[in-house]
Amino acid sequence: MSVIRMLDRGSAPSLLQARAALTETGGSAWAFYLGGAGHQGFTAYTKAFVATLMAEGVGMLPIYVGAQGALSHQRGVSDALDAVRLSATFGDPNRLLVTDIERFASDANPAAAVDYMRGWTQTLHQHGFLSAVYGSLELMNGIAAGAGPRADAIWPAAWLVDAGKTVPQAKWPSVPTAVPKIAANLWNKPGQRAWQFLGDVVFPASKINVDVSVIDAECFSALKPSPPPLRGTARPPVETPHDSVTPPTGATIVVQPDDTLSELEATHGLPAGSLFAANRAALDATARAHGLPDSDNGNKLFPGQVLRLPTGATTPAVAGGSGTIVVRPDDVLSLLEIQHGLAPGTLFAANRVVLDLTARQHGLPDSDHGNKIFPGQVLVIP
Repeated sequence: MSVIRMLDRGSAPSLLQARAALTETGGSAWAFYLGGAGHQGFTAYTKAFVATLMAEGVGMLPIYVGAQGALSHQRGVSDALDAVRLSATFGDPNRLLVTDIERFASDANPAAAVDYMRGWTQTLHQHGFLSAVYGSLELMNGIAAGAGPRADAIWPAAWLVDAGKTVPQAKWPSVPTAVPKIAANLWNKPGQRAWQFLGDVVFPASKINVDVSVIDAECFSALKPSPPPLRGTARPPVETPHDSVTPPTGATIVVQPDDTLSELEATHGLPAGSLFAANRAALDATARAHGLPDSDNGNKLFPGQVLRLPTGATTPAVAGGSGTIVVRPDDVLSLLEIQHGLAPGTLFAANRVVLDLTARQHGLPDSDHGNKIFPGQVLVIP
């Protein structure tokens, strides 16, 4: 497990200030704010700021700040959808999205905060993102004790000294699991922990107030697009589904919104577990393309995925064109049309409904005339 330092602040600094702050703190990552109702009044971050630091090898972690009141499961859902939408405006720099729940909001109604997190996490998972939460130690323990799904990563605020004060860097924590009052066996896998240990500190070179955290470098393994290696870390090789997974042949199922493997097995007269066994490599590869470690035994499905039906399944007849295309990473519609000898615009015209539907499942308003496509989608060839 690699550990790095991360800085954050509510208002966007200049690039010169950010670079100075990272240098004098030994930071390799910056947590930036996507926006949200709770971020009004702060200087907004820009796509150019994020892209520039990413190009310099700085890990970027997106934070969403919703209204800090009336927390509920439905608020968690709606905030997650807004965060997915905002992430797209920054180019989806990381598939791990953090929601900021300030202590006064979670302390006012701890049960409502946990319900909010269930809605946040469920919705992000449905859209191919990982879920993280920033907040108090008590909130983290409440989430751990509550019903699932649990957030994929936590970022508790537990400052060593009062706001605006610091301690010598030699005494800064070296691992996020050292945070007090959270059991070490919770969120103990790579990419699941951060710890904000200083708040609102002004350092001499940058002259801006920042918060300082220690974080697992694996929290940035879901960066998209793939950045240069983070400062002080080596990036492991990335498994590419395009090269390693063979498209399904024979009878297939196209995953629809809200489908589950167990329901599909029942519909097609298959024994439990058989769809996962027949499609494990493709399911896990598609999950990784969406920033997840794997498909969680087939529990993480995405609309448009193609699953091969094992022998003996009952499959309804499907009407359609002369064949199908399985979208792979880096595919674009115009090149697919050239490869298949199709006139420009024909693939979009034949698949507009499913393209727009899948884009909405990923938090976009539509497919932008087919410019937004996702690995695993199935397109009908007219």
